[in-house]
Amino acid sequence: ANVAIDASGPVTIAGARSIAVNGFRTYRPADGIVNQALMNTIHGSSTSFIAAALQNADLQGRLAGLRVYADAFHLRPGVEITSATPDGDLTIAGDIDLSRYRYDSINPSTLKTGVYGSGEPGRLVIRAGGNLNIFGNVSDGFAAAPQPLGTGAQVARMLFSGGQPSGNDVVIPRDGVVLADGTVFPRFSVLNYDLPVRSFTLGANNVLPSDAPCRLR
Repeated sequence: ANVAIDASGPVTIAGARSIAVNGFRTYRPADGIVNQALMNTIHGSSTSFIAAALQNADLQGRLAGLRVYADAFHLRPGVEITSATPDGDLTIAGDIDLSRYRYDSINPSTLKTGVYGSGEPGRLVIRAGGNLNIFGNVSDGFAAAPQPLGTGAQVARMLFSGGQPSGNDVVIPRDGVVLADGTVFPRFSVLNYDLPVRSFTLGANNVLPSDAPCRLR
């Protein structure tokens, strides 16, 4: 395991709370599908990479100028997922939970122990030359709301993306929510739960995230 870096000599960094070196590896799924199974496989490779990198004396020597900042320096695995062709699509198929992906650390303040969430996180970049279809949630942790509510009332989180609140996605944190007949969602909304759909007309060139029986008119 290696990283293309040479910081063996003195490096002056003033006032940085965190200094991170991310050793990236690029993955190009042939089918263009990014799901939990693929991420689990990549996680295994990242675990092996960081374990070997910490034992690589040559690499550690080339990081010596950064390692003097012991409480701020982090060495982390980086993952870049790109489309197999320059104009290819990528599809995130289903929810992806990244919270279990933690790694051994060179930093004494972020050692990986038996405590859930301890250790170093990785870095993830997803690049599609064509369309990036997102049919699920990508999160660093899925959990129910800490305080249960009474029957008939639930909390929904609005996911803001820097625009107006109206039209953003509604995320339901637990089961048991009933949507009234006639409930509608803005176009391109993303739901984190399944729901029955009545018969409808689908326009041309639309992409569905799952198989659906169709009747041509």
